[in-house]
Amino acid sequence: MTQLIDDLEAVRVHLNMERWLLHGVSWASTPGLVYALAHLDRVTEVVTLSVATGHR
Repeated sequence: MTQLIDDLEAVRVHLNMERWLLHGVSWASTPGLVYALAHLDRVTEVVTLSVATGHR
């Protein structure tokens, strides 16, 4: 999961965005939420649908 979060941050930096809205559906909501918690100052909103936590 750490590599996914680092990749998301690299995309944000590459796009030269100070802050952004994250949108995740199903499993993609999990790294989006983890990213938001790790980078609170870089996320404006989080939109999730069909949230999957990765746990049974």
